[in-house]
Amino acid sequence: LIDKGSEDGIQEGDVVSVGNTFIGLITRADPKGSLVSLPVDPNSHFEVVVLKYGPNTSTNILSKGVVSGSAEGILVENISMNSDVQNGDVVYINDSKVGGFLALGYVVGLSNNPAKTYKTAYVSPILDYDTLMNVFIKTN
Repeated sequence: LIDKGSEDGIQEGDVVSVGNTFIGLITRADPKGSLVSLPVDPNSHFEVVVLKYGPNTSTNILSKGVVSGSAEGILVENISMNSDVQNGDVVYINDSKVGGFLALGYVVGLSNNPAKTYKTAYVSPILDYDTLMNVFIKTN
């Protein structure tokens, strides 16, 4: 929950971030407050890209995928089996609902089952959602 609402120009679908880090989307806006749906929410689904992490990285996309919330955390699915994605690479939201290229977190727990047609992993968020005090809201 945040302490700004429709009286402040906030409406459903607005993007919540801290700098270039994605936090979530506004799912309900009352006059005095709003509800933010985080990526860990089971109803959250976003298109993402995975980029290599490190000082000498390029902007070459290692793989595209889809993140969704689950009881275990933020799950990334549909990572190409032929990609060079590794634990520690960076996951960026690249979805039309967000309208930008915002960092989400780091790849952890990458699956490597050769019987599957794609890899899965989890995302370790860049920020701890429980300790956030200030956020930015991109209003439409």
